[in-house]
Parts: sequence; structure tokens; C-alpha cells
Amino acid sequence: MKLEFIMSGAQRAVQKVKAYARYGKFHIFFVIFRYFVLIGIAYLMLFPLFQMLANALSNWTDIKEGTTVYIPKNPTFMNFKEALVVFRYKDSALYTAQFTILATVCQLFSTSLAGYALARYKFKGSGLLFACVILTIIVPLQTAQIPMFLEYQHFDFFGIGRLIGLFTGEPVTVNLLNSIWVYVLPAALGVGLSSGLYIFLFRQMFRTIPKSLDEAAKVDGCGKWGILFRIMLPNAVPVYVTVTLISFINYWNDTIIGTMFNSQTALKPLMVYIKQNILTAFSSVDEAMQKVQTCAVYFLAVAPLLLLFIVCQKFFVDCMDRSGVKG
Repeated sequence: MKLEFIMSGAQRAVQKVKAYARYGKFHIFFVIFRYFVLIGIAYLMLFPLFQMLANALSNWTDIKEGTTVYIPKNPTFMNFKEALVVFRYKDSALYTAQFTILATVCQLFSTSLAGYALARYKFKGSGLLFACVILTIIVPLQTAQIPMFLEYQHFDFFGIGRLIGLFTGEPVTVNLLNSIWVYVLPAALGVGLSSGLYIFLFRQMFRTIPKSLDEAAKVDGCGKWGILFRIMLPNAVPVYVTVTLISFINYWNDTIIGTMFNSQTALKPLMVYIKQNILTAFSSVDEAMQKVQTCAVYFLAVAPLLLLFIVCQKFFVDCMDRSGVKG
């Protein structure tokens, strides 16, 4: 009896060892396959950037002779210097940074309040309201182009100007076209670029925070605004940084608003200025020179975004991980 028990135990041990060996082989294969896929995706995403930087640092004669593939043979910064002058990079970048920062701050405040309300307060129609917020993510901005243009051209302060017009005979309106208000005002009202996505991220993050913290804060005499700024905000730093990053990138790269509502200003947003002048700026130069200078222009345009992403990537990954925990 004891011998049979020992033999059965030995057989179970052998089976476990074989199972662990099979699992170990499968695990090693899975790790290799995962790294292979990740390296391939990283290559597809980073190769155009490296190629653009290599061309921007190359001498146009190397491009013409075909001697430069990945590493410039005779690296030079002249292409960047010419791009800075031709595209008025300093002035355009400062103007773009001005309305981008203002719009990002306003959007951060408005969407965080909306996400906080949808996550922590239950009221009639909250589900329908959240569904409408999600719907705005898939609705392109171009569908509202004409109504928005008319609203900006005759902005009546949310109906107050027209109400005054009932007594004065002429409505009070202001033309907001060709000003930074076409960026800042929608962002402050929670309807800026990709605001629906930011509201969703804030809602998901705030829902992961236990409501017992709210109750404990109320017992300590903390009001609604105190709960938001003292309890919620410190626990939602990753999503705040993520929304700041995505919002900044969206407004920096925007050409739709700049083309539709802000195209008559003397100083245009950087991406709009490049889009409108890239074909004519280097039309009189050699094709090889046109290639290296074009790469230099676009690399200068995305350089601030690359630096911002490098600084904020840790919070970005954390937010993407935590925003899907509950909801």
C-alpha cells in the first residue's frame, strides 16, 4: 500500500515536471514572439522619423548622388537654418504655442469638471448625456463647419446680444474669426478638439477612486470643490498629464480650425503656414535640395511634440492602463 502511494506520488511529480517543461517552452516562445512583434511595430513607427532626420541632416549633393541611406555622409545644419528663415519658424511657433497652451489649459479644466460630474454624481439623463459625449468622438469637425463659421462671425455672447437687440433694434455681436478665440472659446466650453475623448478618460479615472474617500472628506468638513482639488486631482495626475499631452498635440497639429476660421491673419499657425507654402517655398531649387529642406521643416515642426511626449510618456502609459480598470 505504501509502495503504491509512493509510486503514484512519483508519477504525479513526473507529470508536473513535464507540464512545467512544456509551459516553459511555450512561455519562451511567447516572449520571443511578443518582442518580435513589438520591435516590428516600433520599427514601422520610428523609421520614418529617423529617415526624416537623416535627410534633414544630409547635404543635398549626397542625396543627389544616392550615397546617403541612413547615416549622413556629410552632416550639416544648413537645412534647419534655411527652414527657420523661410517658414518664419520662430514667430509661427510662438503664435502656435500661445493659443495651444491657452486652449489646452481651458480644455483641461472644462473636460475634467465634466468627467468628474459624470463619474461621481447620479442624475436623470446622465447616461444619455454620457452617450452624447461618446457620440461627439466619432462626429468630424467638418460637419459643423458652416454653423460654427456663422456663430464665430456673429458671436452674440450666448444669446445675450440678440436679447439686447430686442430692445435696441440691433443685436450686439462680435466677430471672432481670425483670432485665437476660435481655439480658446470651444475649449473652455468643453467642445474643443477631441473633448469627448478627454471627458471619457476623466470619467473612467474618477470612477476608479473609491467613494469612501468622498465620505471621509465630507466628515472632515471638506466641500465639493475641496473634494475635487484635494482628493480627486492628486489621484488623477496621470490622466491630467495625458490629456495635456494629447490636447497640446491636437492643437499644435491642427490645420482644420486654422484653415476654416483663422486663415486671414498675418501670422498663421505653424502647421497651416507649412501646409500652404511647402509646395512654393522650394519650387525654384533642385529636387534633392527640396527633399532635404522639406524634411528639415517637418522635423522642426514635430520636435516640440517629441520632447513633450518623452517627458510625459510615463504618465501616458499609466493613464491608458488605469482608465480601463472600471467602466
